Amino acid sequence: MTAAERKEKYMLNEFDRIFESLEYRLFEHLTAADHIVALIISEASTAGVNLSTSQRVIRAKIEDMIDQIAEKRELESPKRARKDSK
Repeated sequence: MTAAERKEKYMLNEFDRIFESLEYRLFEHLTAADHIVALIISEASTAGVNLSTSQRVIRAKIEDMIDQIAEKRELESPKRARKDSK
């Protein structure tokens, strides 16, 4: 195993350890968000919006919300700004 492979393995192990320590909290929040999304889709269906349209629009709006949240966090804490991957 090369030094680069060992470093990658170490980083992945560290990430997994950190992620697992917060995974349950994230799962709870995502479960709550799923309930809200299901409600939105149900109400849209009642209004005549088909499922594929609702799913497409929800996905775009959630991606936009995530970007807005990240931008707000970056403005509040510039030292922890994420790198632009686009």
